Amino acid sequence: MTPSMKPGPATIRDGNAPPAGETLSAEQLIRHMGHDFNNLFSIILGGLSLLREEIPQDSWHPEAREVYGDVVSATREAAEVIAQLTAWTARQAIEPENADLNEVARELQRVLAPSLPAGVRLELQLHDAPVMAWVDRGRLHDAALALVANACDAMDDAGTLCIETAAADGPALTVCDGGRGMDATTLARCRDPYFSGHGGVAHRGLGLSVVDGFVRASDGTLRIASAPGSGTRISLAFPPPRGPR
Repeated sequence: MTPSMKPGPATIRDGNAPPAGETLSAEQLIRHMGHDFNNLFSIILGGLSLLREEIPQDSWHPEAREVYGDVVSATREAAEVIAQLTAWTARQAIEPENADLNEVARELQRVLAPSLPAGVRLELQLHDAPVMAWVDRGRLHDAALALVANACDAMDDAGTLCIETAAADGPALTVCDGGRGMDATTLARCRDPYFSGHGGVAHRGLGLSVVDGFVRASDGTLRIASAPGSGTRISLAFPPPRGPR
């Protein structure tokens, strides 16, 4: 199966360049290109993960294993560069709208289904009624994809991944996994720029600092609950909707 990743909002690669005579600001250009690159990196790393699953690595030539690791590491580093650029423009580029987090979760399910590792089962636990929030839908899409990729790494590509929505304490979308979890030291530093709890091992998702930057720029709150052996829950809470729903 060939991994695929549908893009979120319209991007430069979709042919949605500005009309003749109009130009994009630097912030807008970085935002659109960042979204494009995030999709491409997800496809590349998803394909590499599939290759690792389909072909036992003990059958690989040592040089092939080394090259594989170099490609994963280089792609991860490139993703981090893009992540830092998009984080820098986050506040200027935020374009919030009234969005139903239940719909966002369903969109994520459709996008992720073809590209998740075979051992990962995705479940949705959605609030009974629409969960409306004032949020940039495209950036939320990117942030959630990053959290899902990190969750798959934490579960070693096997286990149950859950996307939840809630409204009791304000609109929120949560990604939770049954992975290895984080100890107190890692939990305290996981939002720091360039920090990685993977011990130097390349992984697929963007840093939590980028997700945290987006949530803060949205006047929201990022909540993280984790413990070794108990998995991780990361909730993105946003302001309520504005005007007519």
